[in-house]
Amino acid sequence: MQRSRRQVLPRGSRILRSTAALCAAAAITAGGHVFLSGLHCPGRSAARVLARAATASQVSQAFDSFVERDVLGEVAQVAPFLSAGAREQFFKYWEEKPAREAVELETILPVVNDTVPVLWEKYRQLSTDFGVQRFRAKLDQSLRQAVQELIEKQQSATAHALADLDFEDESEAVEAWQLFERQFPKPAEMGSYMGTPTFEADIKYRFRRLKELMQIDSGTAIYILEKDCAILFVDPDFISRAFKAMCDGLEGGREEALKDLVLKHPGLLIADAEIVKAQLQQAKLMAVAIDATRGVFSWARGAIFDNGRKVPIGRQDDLPFGGGLPAWRRQWEAEANAREASKAEQ
Repeated sequence: MQRSRRQVLPRGSRILRSTAALCAAAAITAGGHVFLSGLHCPGRSAARVLARAATASQVSQAFDSFVERDVLGEVAQVAPFLSAGAREQFFKYWEEKPAREAVELETILPVVNDTVPVLWEKYRQLSTDFGVQRFRAKLDQSLRQAVQELIEKQQSATAHALADLDFEDESEAVEAWQLFERQFPKPAEMGSYMGTPTFEADIKYRFRRLKELMQIDSGTAIYILEKDCAILFVDPDFISRAFKAMCDGLEGGREEALKDLVLKHPGLLIADAEIVKAQLQQAKLMAVAIDATRGVFSWARGAIFDNGRKVPIGRQDDLPFGGGLPAWRRQWEAEANAREASKAEQ
């Protein structure tokens, strides 16, 4: 059954309901992070939630690995969507998490002759978007890409470890994965696109990060992905910086950023934060135009491009459009030669 716009896209302040407002129970706050109990998405039947019985031992092993890899802060971004038991376990680990010493930004910025491993260790000490942007600005393209690959590798390891745990929004995460599969079938099949992991666990992780960073419910997130799942190819931290730039640059803040930009043209989240902030009015006009013509492009994507199977983003092992006219001509010539050979034999 087709989802109506009214169900997915609440108007006014309701569109910006925080994660806490989406949940059925009280929130526990610690160290600036909010952990919620009894999380559920409005309008979603409890019967639709896919229950997977992760044992207490599995949960402990997963969180032990997060502590060992020092990624509890990353896990905190999706902790609100864990099942009650796993969320409670996470909170215990979070309370025991040692405080990280503050590091002066100037001491960890890239310098000449820094190797990729050194840059990675420095990057992990950054604690603000401003610091990340200054750090990235000092890297050339090759080093920036090398560091980004390490970022995505770590996120993927976290995503796959989280896949063993129970989530209360599992049915919605499955729906997000199915949308991604439909729009980008070959990356979904291969589990990677241009070095970015695209396995089911990776997509579900980015779906949850998307909800958390924009403070939206599953229905609104699915509405966005129905328009364009391309944002699920991208590092959630990059998406977060772009969205914050939109919010900071618009008078209406988060609500205006969602209503006038993201919900009309999700692809804007893939743009660099500095570029987005400098061109918000142009972005608004583009969002209106893209949204108005989305039906045509959606039809073309399915009917002509076969949801990515006939374009480069769909696969890297075959030429786009099957090789185009030259390939078709070779096929016709081969068929003609085969017919002539068959006649000669007769």
